[in-house]
Amino acid sequence: MGLGFCKFHKSEDIKDNVFEFDDKLEIVECPICHRQIEAVKAKEEYDKVISHLLFKGRSYIFAASKYDKAYRTYAKVIDIQESNPNAHAGRILSLFMMSTLRYPRFDDCQYMLNLTYNLLASRKSSHYTLATLFDVLNEKLSLYLKTAKKKLMYRIYFHDRDCVELYLTRVLEGKNMRMLMAKYLASIAEKHQEENYFREVETKINSAIKNDDITLSSFHLTTNGFSYKPIFDKKGEMIVIDDGIKQHTNLSTYRPYSLDIKDKKKIYIRDRIFTSFSLQYNLFFLFLFISLPALFGTVFLFKSLLDSHLRNMYFILSMSLYIFSIAFAFFGYFVAKKIRNRLRRG
Repeated sequence: MGLGFCKFHKSEDIKDNVFEFDDKLEIVECPICHRQIEAVKAKEEYDKVISHLLFKGRSYIFAASKYDKAYRTYAKVIDIQESNPNAHAGRILSLFMMSTLRYPRFDDCQYMLNLTYNLLASRKSSHYTLATLFDVLNEKLSLYLKTAKKKLMYRIYFHDRDCVELYLTRVLEGKNMRMLMAKYLASIAEKHQEENYFREVETKINSAIKNDDITLSSFHLTTNGFSYKPIFDKKGEMIVIDDGIKQHTNLSTYRPYSLDIKDKKKIYIRDRIFTSFSLQYNLFFLFLFISLPALFGTVFLFKSLLDSHLRNMYFILSMSLYIFSIAFAFFGYFVAKKIRNRLRRG
């Protein structure tokens, strides 16, 4: 049996346009609109729809930062084609990218990693996709912790004890997620001992786990002069304790920040972690290419008004530079478009 797509009728759910047909038939019939379709074309339309949805999901993640839409798009692909490894990888990545400072999605990602691994691990063709997913998740997790730490710190100091507790909690959750990925990757790498890629990804994740262990065994200084360190009880629960020794801190330009929105005396630490700067980069390039030649053109235009002897030369130079600025504007547009396309490809 094969899967085909009928483009001749509209439906609220794209899944209604997908139908099964016998591979041996040359002409198949849509069960909804009863239109006669060539089996080859129905299969081609089905492949086009899947490819378009996957491209759309990548665009939402890497170009637009619309992670909720990316999640729904990949979920739609899974509804149509349950065993598609790229859709499962994209759904987990988009779910992780929805993580914020106070509301991470680490537990949800681990749950979905379990489901995805159990579904795809038996298929050797999906192992490379899983390894790539683990590699990307490891990098995004490091970026998450780096950005969270930057939000919770001033120079080398955490803002307060709450910030230390929140950061260490995220590091511990991230470590648990990395350990799960390392466990799955080790079992996959055993089946591909001749390929170095799987071992390289496994080495990266294990190295990140060691860094997490170092973070979880260190003291962390706060702006009030006290330093804090995590310890673990018999149940494995993390408890943050202070060393009781107040140290001198030089914070002459420090502005107090807080995780509590009700504290009006301090600046509220915002949640957002992952953002896309593609639009800002596009505007920057466009403004740069337009402004520089136009600026010099304006200078020469003023000189042509002040200097009567070289007026014609300065005027021609200014007009030439204005023309160059317009040409650079078009060039900047194509550069920005190229950057955007690279982001969409991930």
